[in-house]
Amino acid sequence: MAKTLRERLARLIPDEIQSKLLDSVVDQIIKCDTDNNLIEIETTHKSLVTPDEIEHTQEGIRAAYALRSARIEPKFYPDLFGSRESVDMLIFLAERRGALAHGFFFDYVYTYENSHLTIKIGFGSEGIDLLNIAETGRIMEKTLLDAFGIKSTVAIETEYEKYLYDTEYMKNLEEQTLAGYKITPSPTSRPTKFPSESTDDPTADYEHKMNLAKGDFVFEQSEKTVRIGATEFDISEPKAFIGEEFTIGEVTPMRNLTKPLRGLFLLGEAFYYEEKELRGKERYVITLGVTDRDCSIFIKMPVEAAEVSTYADIKPGTALAISGYTKVDKFDNEIILIPHAMMKIKIIERTDNAPVKRVELHAHTKMSALDALIAPETLIKTASSWGHKAIAVTDHAVAQAYPNVMLASEKLEDFKVIYGLEAYFVDDTARVLFGDRAQEDLDTKLSDEYIVFDIETTGLSVQSCKITEIGAVRFADGKVVEVFNTFADPGEHIPENITALTGITDEMVKGAPSQAEAVKAFLDFAGDRVLVAHNANFDISFIRKAAEDARLPFNNTYMDTVALSRFLNPDLKNHKLDTIAEHYELGDFNHHRACDDAEILARILGKMFEQLSRDGLRTLEELSREMSDKADPLKMKTFHQIILVKNKVGLKNLYKIISKSYLSYYRRYPRVPKTLLDTHREGLIIGSACEAGELYQAILRNATESEIERIANYYDYLEIQPLCNNAFMVEDGTLPDMDAIKAINKRIYELGKRLGKPVCATCDAHFLNKEDEIERQILVANKYKDADRDSGLYLRTTEEMLKEFEYLGKDAAYEVVVTNTNLVADMIEKVRPIPEGNYPPSLPGVNEELDSMCRTKAKEMYEFNGVIPEIVSERLDRELKSIIGNGFAIM
Repeated sequence: MAKTLRERLARLIPDEIQSKLLDSVVDQIIKCDTDNNLIEIETTHKSLVTPDEIEHTQEGIRAAYALRSARIEPKFYPDLFGSRESVDMLIFLAERRGALAHGFFFDYVYTYENSHLTIKIGFGSEGIDLLNIAETGRIMEKTLLDAFGIKSTVAIETEYEKYLYDTEYMKNLEEQTLAGYKITPSPTSRPTKFPSESTDDPTADYEHKMNLAKGDFVFEQSEKTVRIGATEFDISEPKAFIGEEFTIGEVTPMRNLTKPLRGLFLLGEAFYYEEKELRGKERYVITLGVTDRDCSIFIKMPVEAAEVSTYADIKPGTALAISGYTKVDKFDNEIILIPHAMMKIKIIERTDNAPVKRVELHAHTKMSALDALIAPETLIKTASSWGHKAIAVTDHAVAQAYPNVMLASEKLEDFKVIYGLEAYFVDDTARVLFGDRAQEDLDTKLSDEYIVFDIETTGLSVQSCKITEIGAVRFADGKVVEVFNTFADPGEHIPENITALTGITDEMVKGAPSQAEAVKAFLDFAGDRVLVAHNANFDISFIRKAAEDARLPFNNTYMDTVALSRFLNPDLKNHKLDTIAEHYELGDFNHHRACDDAEILARILGKMFEQLSRDGLRTLEELSREMSDKADPLKMKTFHQIILVKNKVGLKNLYKIISKSYLSYYRRYPRVPKTLLDTHREGLIIGSACEAGELYQAILRNATESEIERIANYYDYLEIQPLCNNAFMVEDGTLPDMDAIKAINKRIYELGKRLGKPVCATCDAHFLNKEDEIERQILVANKYKDADRDSGLYLRTTEEMLKEFEYLGKDAAYEVVVTNTNLVADMIEKVRPIPEGNYPPSLPGVNEELDSMCRTKAKEMYEFNGVIPEIVSERLDRELKSIIGNGFAIM
């Protein structure tokens, strides 16, 4: 009898909500992606479930199995469709498919008759047009067919006019009474769908929140200041603005506006203003958005036409103290604020009060597409106002912010812009052999003995997972000479998704050799021969970690068949083991078992060596030389890298590198090959960048110390960053805890000291202030699977950075935060990315040719008795002087 979904998800201990969903499942298909640590479950349900229940259960599965992502794709019987709950589910599933839906269907009415679904929403023609352009209806039709097995048409129509011009609605808006809605609390953060019935209870809970910031919330109020989250308001000198002046009483943070309340005092910054004229009346509805940078709320005010100019003075950034009350808006079904009076106040912005300031060497502006929020001008203004002497602009692969930051800094005499970028670097100096003894083993012949091996593990992270099986063969002259295979006891439970993939269970490894014993047996079998593996860095990192833990020597040279296949079989769609086996017509094999993978890989290696021999290659040295000559940067792994402009020569070289990366090396990203960078490195300073950099990645995969030093030596300075920047690696299981991130930063610091490389603490800033996190989460929602986590990528002051790196020790923290960042900044000259003056293209004789063409045409059109009228001649002279004198003749 087939197992139920509850039985197959044995590690999940379901709560009441998850149990309800699991019990409704009558059939399921589980798909695992171990390369990306993902799971997808196609479920068929006998009863309806809610979007909240799906998301809550997905999160439970993800946490139980330490996955990067878990996704449930539900299907339902056709007779379950027709209720409002089923339409809610349809909208939710369509939104997950990328349909433009979020925010449009918080309140809607619908009809479903004769296989036709009509949904009416409170948006005008512009909103409906936007949905039609995005083909939201068509996507819903396909979703309805896939999820409910129903072929139906879907139409989305407006009900906006009814709400906007309903006299009763306007009357309710002006009332000084409160109205509430009964709301069922939601187990997730997904916005609740609001029922239409009202309640007589004016204090009914209203659970929908526009935004709740994560982490510890701070609220402090004194006579002169109020701190809400990370924002501090100055209320010492309020200025009357709209209505009568009032005394600011106990302030309510906007996050607490979860139900209708009276007698409120709120502080906020205006960010949105709209005025809408009422049809046939000399009246307007003004909508004002205000935020305390933790949460936000809208103000709606019906005003006379004569009063509009007063409200129009509210510009974005205006700080306000507001006296009023909240109610539920009939149209939007949102809590809104009705003000009695408003006063202008001030926001106390962050300042840098350190006696000696740091320099930020890694900052992104809005020109880092769909990744950062800081306006280029704001970045310069902020750094300058903090007293910093310089700041680096390092957008992803572009120089588009340069004109803006140049103009913003022109009048700042004591401030320097460091021009640079964060490049997508590839090491195209291809190698076939890796390891400390690689050079010594280059004379190995293709016909010599090799150890071809594979391992199975409990997960993907070498820092937190263990080996469960090692399979290997001794391979020589195209034949398997000897076979080695052993299970290894990981000392921990094997996750179900790994068991489903490999077939290895806890019972199979029970009583097997320990990690140390299994690896020692394998190393004894291998001797000093060259090791061969598919995606070798992964397998080698686990073997090296186990050897280090057991204090076993391990310095074998190793070869990666993925790189070899890319060289030999460039036309393959991918270079997975089964794809290559099929290419060489080697038949089926038991994939994801180490013993079988090792044997099939040995047969693949034999085919590869046959190809190489036909091309006249006999040794690994000849192969290495051939691969280096034909390396393709478009097929290599990219790493982040910081490139800074040192002087005018460097600026010119950076422009060359950017142009070449887009024109010759673009594949998903504009790539910067190492050979290209080496050619144009003069005048540039190279930094090791973030966790996506080559150095950090080498440390993560447990590379040898000599390889780590080789990589570090390529850079002019090494980077470390605040712990929160890399906290995602703890969440996804790559690293065990935050102490592991500290240990890596300490290791980079010690590495820099040993190699004489300055180690610099950088923010990798993508937004200006901590409270801007939510805006970036929205920006990157479709880009990153964990977009809703707090990244902490905001621009920090010197004091904030010194506090971040206290764990290094006071002196070391000051060195990486202040001393070394200023050291790098001092190496850099002040340059102007765009020279002053005009530089039109030049073409010999173009000025004379244009002059001749124009005068010939003038003669044809206006000459009379051999004379051109004076008015025409004068106008022609004036126009030609302007065109030619300003260099536009060539155009």
